[in-house]
Amino acid sequence: MRRTALIFACVFMSVPVMGDTFTNRETGEVFYGYATQTKRGDKTLVRVGKSHKARYIKPGDYRVEWDLVGRRNQVIVIPIQEEIELECETAAFERAIKASSNQGPAFILIEIDTPGGRMNLMKRICSAITKTDNCVTVGFVSGGKYGGAYSAGAIIALACNYVYMAEDTALGAATPILESGLAFEDLKSAFGRTVGEKFLSASRGYVASIAEGNGRSGLLAKAMVDEDIRVVEVTDGGERFFIDPSEQRRGESVVRRWSERGSLLTLTASEAVECGIADGLADSQKSIVSRFRLDEPRIVQSTEPVKARRKFEAAKEKMEKLIISIDRHVKEVEVNEDKGESIRLLDKLIKKYKELISLKKANADLPVTIEACKKAINSAEAARRNIKKL
Repeated sequence: MRRTALIFACVFMSVPVMGDTFTNRETGEVFYGYATQTKRGDKTLVRVGKSHKARYIKPGDYRVEWDLVGRRNQVIVIPIQEEIELECETAAFERAIKASSNQGPAFILIEIDTPGGRMNLMKRICSAITKTDNCVTVGFVSGGKYGGAYSAGAIIALACNYVYMAEDTALGAATPILESGLAFEDLKSAFGRTVGEKFLSASRGYVASIAEGNGRSGLLAKAMVDEDIRVVEVTDGGERFFIDPSEQRRGESVVRRWSERGSLLTLTASEAVECGIADGLADSQKSIVSRFRLDEPRIVQSTEPVKARRKFEAAKEKMEKLIISIDRHVKEVEVNEDKGESIRLLDKLIKKYKELISLKKANADLPVTIEACKKAINSAEAARRNIKKL
């Protein structure tokens, strides 16, 4: 599809950040406030005035002017700064972005530095971002441990209304891969060309939809997913388009070849700005805030995702200690010849497995299964009964 991504991005940037002056289309009544994600039938909860009093309205009854008048003078920052691998962290992000949008900040800043991760979790995060239509979202590829937004992280960045990147970062290489044992395979290698292409086609469509939803080139996004996608930038009548070379028309001049067959598209920060995937360069949260003409807003750090990961790490450490203890008890049972001591050790072993089950129920991301624990308990109980019969 032909897209004037640079023009779309510039038009979007000319609109002030989502603010909230509500004007009733019939009565002319005006009030200032901000919308939330809370619904009651066909009505939406808005917070009105300096006291942020609750009021339910039908959105279609009002014309909304995005002028920041009704919003709090604050920016809420939510981090995505590790591999996207934990259910608990994803759920924490979903809660955090919804709660943040309902507080009426000027915008939500999603700070990204990740190598990517699980596709199902990435889609949940993207869905949470795109559903946040009551508040502007700004992706900030900040750099750090991973140096950019890669794979699933790149798609998450594309889901944001705006994207800013630190100068030494990159974004892209978003093809889905399948982990098989200790190896990683692309979809066509894992499933065969025909089936793999079906999955890859779905991924291309998904990523293009995410990009185009925010006025970015869907073809460039596809090139991050599929190494067979070629992209050139051409000019025609003063407008710039991103197209497959086969679609070039007479009179169109090639400005740049962005993606060749055989390699996934990964963009440096300056390249991302040049092609309209990113809206600008930024070296800090404050430099992004300054672009939105806010009057010294309060910057609030959301801690939910970080707390979720810390809770998981603590549970993982406890799990590892339990497993070490279980292994020790198993070895002791195997060499023990005293009937009473063997029964005592088996009781302790059963207790440890039950602790492991409780830990797993409270922390779904732990790499153990309740089924395996129950099977081990059944074996220990059978051994205990057999010893008693001796």
